[in-house]
Amino acid sequence: MEFDKPLPEQLFDGFIMFNLDYDTRNVIVRNCYFHDNRARGILILARDVTIENCKFRHNEMGAIKIETGYTFDVWSEGYGVDNVVIRNNTFDTSNPLDVENAGRARDIVMSVYMKTDPSLEQTTYPILKDILVESNTMRDTFGLIAFIASTGNVTFLNNTFINETPRNKPLEYRGEFFVTHSKRTRIVNNTWVKSPHVKTPGVIYDKETVKGLIVKGNKVVDKVEQ
Repeated sequence: MEFDKPLPEQLFDGFIMFNLDYDTRNVIVRNCYFHDNRARGILILARDVTIENCKFRHNEMGAIKIETGYTFDVWSEGYGVDNVVIRNNTFDTSNPLDVENAGRARDIVMSVYMKTDPSLEQTTYPILKDILVESNTMRDTFGLIAFIASTGNVTFLNNTFINETPRNKPLEYRGEFFVTHSKRTRIVNNTWVKSPHVKTPGVIYDKETVKGLIVKGNKVVDKVEQ
C-alpha cells in the first residue's frame, strides 16, 4: 500500500483507514413496526439515513443503536455515521434486558467500541455526527432515554417522554440523558410528562469530554396536551 504523503506520527495504537468507495448511504425506513425482536430494533452504521413514522416496541436490547467500531482480533463495523434523521416515531418499552453502556441502561445509544467489543473506551473525535432526533414519543423507558458518546452535532428536539409504568427494578436515572465525549449536543424543547417513576428528568454529562452542550426550552408537564 502506497500513500501520497507521509503518515503522521503514531501516538496511540495505530491508524484507522476507511475505503469510502464501499460506504453505505441513502437509506429511508418509513412506516415500519419493529417489535418483540432479539437485539436492537435498528442498528445504524451508515450515512444519509432517515427513520420516520415507525413504531418500536419491546426491542430486547434497545430501539436504535448508532455505532461504529473496531477490534484487533474479531471484527470491525461501519465507517462512521453522518446525516441521520429520526422523526415522528413512537418508542414503547424498549430494552427490557436493561442492556447497558457505561453501566446505564438506555433506549437509544450512540457510541463506539475500540480494540474490543464491547469496550468502555470512547473517542473525542466525532465519528458519529449530524444526527437529529425530532418529534418522537418515547413511552416507558427502563433507564436512559439516550446514551450519547463519540458524537458531534446531535440534536434532540421537540420529543415527548411518558413514563407511566413502574418497574420491578427501578433505576434512579430513568428518563434522563447521558452525554460523554461529545461536541455540540443540543437537547432543546422536549417535554417530560410528570411521573413518580422519573426522579430527575434532565441531562447528565461529563464536563471533561463534553463541549458546546446546549440544554434549553425543555419542560415538565402534568399531562400531554392534545
